[in-house]
Amino acid sequence: MFTKQVQDHFKFAYEQLYQNLYTTFTGLPCDFIYKSMRDDTAGERQAVHEELWE
Repeated sequence: MFTKQVQDHFKFAYEQLYQNLYTTFTGLPCDFIYKSMRDDTAGERQAVHEELWE
């Protein structure tokens, strides 16, 4: 159960979170990368991970 404080913190994004239920595969505010990470070099993988982290 989420506390009132946590609920208030995310309230600004309720509409976007709700839309994600219908527009992303997982219903989460992120989506898959539709390729194998094994196809990239170690440097390319690192760059992707750093971009996603931001």
